[in-house]
Amino acid sequence: MHSESILIVEDDPTNALILEQFVKKLGYNVNAVIATGEESIARINELQPNLVLMDINLAGAIDGIVAASTIHQLSNIPVIYITATMGDATMDRVKTSGARGFIQKPVRLFDLQIQIELALYSARLEQRLRASEEKHRSMFEQAVIGMFTLTADGHVSDVNKAFATMLGYASQREARQYVQRIDALFYEEKDADVFRESLAQGELHNFEAPVLGKDGNVVWASIHLQSLNNSNEAGIRFEGSMLDITARREAEELSARYMELLKRTINSMTSQIAVLDLDRNIILINDALAQIASISPEEAVGKQCHEVSPGNFCLQDCCPMTELLKDGCAHKRETVDLRTGKRCLTSVSPFYDQSNELIGCVHVVSEFPQTPTQTINGNDELPSAPKIS
Repeated sequence: MHSESILIVEDDPTNALILEQFVKKLGYNVNAVIATGEESIARINELQPNLVLMDINLAGAIDGIVAASTIHQLSNIPVIYITATMGDATMDRVKTSGARGFIQKPVRLFDLQIQIELALYSARLEQRLRASEEKHRSMFEQAVIGMFTLTADGHVSDVNKAFATMLGYASQREARQYVQRIDALFYEEKDADVFRESLAQGELHNFEAPVLGKDGNVVWASIHLQSLNNSNEAGIRFEGSMLDITARREAEELSARYMELLKRTINSMTSQIAVLDLDRNIILINDALAQIASISPEEAVGKQCHEVSPGNFCLQDCCPMTELLKDGCAHKRETVDLRTGKRCLTSVSPFYDQSNELIGCVHVVSEFPQTPTQTINGNDELPSAPKIS
């Protein structure tokens, strides 16, 4: 027994009875047997059948083709025509009516079974496809990042609300009106060329570039593009996303300017200076330390301080940075440079980012001024830095 139900629209009582018996024999429920197209339209929402068997030549003001076309528009319920003859004119009307098939009278049980099963199977597939498309459409519309779709030649077919808002448009409609092509948005032509090449290649990932908004304002965007397996009826060939990264880029540029200013500042000093993160990895060293450590500032970045520092720089277990990590305060400690025998002062100060969060320390080694009478010997109680080979 099948769970699906079938509506029969047939004005001939004998044919209607035969169809009803066949349908029940195949294990389907019969919603109702109706004689006119008008009544089938009026009751379609009430009955909600899974399939309609529709005679073409019906009594009443409209024939079965008009009734089937209307039902298809109202509810998308599949219809199979039952007809004695099918001329060319009738066939042309049938093709555009949305019907799933037709059976010629007299109806045979086997033909009816095949047509019903094919129509219901096709309807189930379409229902799943519509559900998938509706879900995808909902995700497209509600996405918090800008989404767009393109035709095969790169023209914009749709954008979501986040896309419109990101570029300063009041609505999706306004954005679609003015944004005809994504490559026309790029501030620099070289970036537009990269995007056009990606259309030929079928994909683009994490491409960051400045684009122009509605009023000519520059928006930094991270752009993704992927090719769809098959163009749908609307001709959509590509789907892409555009994430506003302007705030991140501005923060990175501010950080870069800040680090460049810090670099120039510490390079103007004769003390050995390093900026370390909380794990003692080197972020930056000045030229004075680089010269003594025989390493370039670029090579030092990312290394642990003890890997590159001379003997007077890294105190390891007695490093004042250990105390800084505990209390967040500046600390200093006297030591002896085993290379020169001179007294040194090692100091660490907190290093904060733009949001005032502790991210490391500024590590400074400077020499004490020496008087002519000062000497350092092996019995000096100042701690010595371990010798780094």
